[in-house]
Amino acid sequence: MTAVSTNQQINIGTINNKPTIELPRNGRLISEFAFELGLLLKDELYNHAGIVCKIDEEEKQLKPIEANYLRTWVENHVIPYIQTKNNQGSFQIKTTMSIDTARAVLESSQFIRMLRTVEKVNPYQLPYMDEDGKIVFPQKGYDKKNKILTISELKLEDMDFTSSKKYIADLLCDFPFPEDNGVSKSIAISAIITAVAEGLLPKGSLKPVFLYSANSEGSGKTILADLAASILAIEQEAIPNDNTEMHKRLNTLVTSGKRGIFFDNVKGHLNYSALEEYTTAINTTGRILGMHKTFTGPAGATVLITGNGLTITPDMRRRTLCCNLFCRELRPEDRTFSKILTASTIRQNIGQTVSAVFGLIKEWEKNGRPKSTLSNSHCPEWCDIIAGIVENAGYTSPLRKTIDNAVDSDLEDIQKLWRNMEINKDYKFLDLVDICEENGLFEALINQKNIAGDLEASAKSRLGLVLKRYVGKYATANTIFQSSGTNRKCYRLAKTLL
Repeated sequence: MTAVSTNQQINIGTINNKPTIELPRNGRLISEFAFELGLLLKDELYNHAGIVCKIDEEEKQLKPIEANYLRTWVENHVIPYIQTKNNQGSFQIKTTMSIDTARAVLESSQFIRMLRTVEKVNPYQLPYMDEDGKIVFPQKGYDKKNKILTISELKLEDMDFTSSKKYIADLLCDFPFPEDNGVSKSIAISAIITAVAEGLLPKGSLKPVFLYSANSEGSGKTILADLAASILAIEQEAIPNDNTEMHKRLNTLVTSGKRGIFFDNVKGHLNYSALEEYTTAINTTGRILGMHKTFTGPAGATVLITGNGLTITPDMRRRTLCCNLFCRELRPEDRTFSKILTASTIRQNIGQTVSAVFGLIKEWEKNGRPKSTLSNSHCPEWCDIIAGIVENAGYTSPLRKTIDNAVDSDLEDIQKLWRNMEINKDYKFLDLVDICEENGLFEALINQKNIAGDLEASAKSRLGLVLKRYVGKYATANTIFQSSGTNRKCYRLAKTLL
């Protein structure tokens, strides 16, 4: 099919102040129709990751256009017609485009290339670093140069550094942070700054997962996480039941342009390979729900998770910062508060919160953009910029301490297994399975039994991979975990030469 030149002359009339457009027919190519329709709708629709989208003002996100929706939606802006004739002459008949035509338009490069390309969606006015390294705030609307779409305006204030610090202190004053040298509070602040200042990071930068854990219900972890979630214009949701559903849920972040997801009140063991892959990916590929079209778009949205006594995999442990809360009251409802902080009040004050964070950013800028004193190989750019802003403001480094309440359960269980093994004694795989059963270790795998009461083959394989991961690791200062015997079918704790 021959591409239509952007210099092509088109003949568009009007009916009731709306432009008219002739539908495809013999002698009129779909590519011609798609090109002309794109010219007419270029100020109404957007191209995001190759997907045709419109703004959802209420949800502050982009919404992919489906073929059935397009058929009637275009009639708000243009009038499609077919040309016909009879013995009295030639005339136009208003006609709704067919579903096949609508599908073809949404797949057409001639249509998509006419639309404005969006690489980043800001639900609110949030700062970003332009190509010259300058920190700027966008206006509401489309920034053609940087391909940023800002959906809503904020009432911003010019806060100085002192006012910003006071605002944040008042915002967090009622949360029961533990005595951990200010690390948990620092992580909570870094999550808020990440939500505001993600645009300062280079494209493709990775970010940590923020996990909020507490010793009891009613500690305020959901509200604390919502301080960051509100800026990202996301609401808390239940975590998916399985890995396939998790993959679909993460795909919607790309199609909507949302830059965050908030899983609330997660229980048990957090183990989703789709989530682990997403947190290390620069781009992700998937299929639009309800459509046959595939897409490739940016990953790296901010992930917020809350849970009590939650355990996580080793891969998630190194990518996660855990903010702990410790409620000392026997009954959380007995706590007293100096201010009322609800989802509603948090959203009413987004402008002030963003202004306060920008006050910290300006101070960091004034001091020469100092980097964090600590780093993490998973997200070095985030450490340099976001953690740098946090430390420059006088808070403890959010990287100072690893996870406390959010336990890496594999690491904890392997250490317990080692404590139940004799030095220099060979153990067969099933011997270790027996030890695990007796001591409640690796329960998610050990409990997978077949009808005969034996460990399922898939569980054996996964447990074998866990054990293999720790072969060669020191169990104590003078013992090391080894595989031994023919084909390495046995395991032992061996004395080292130290």
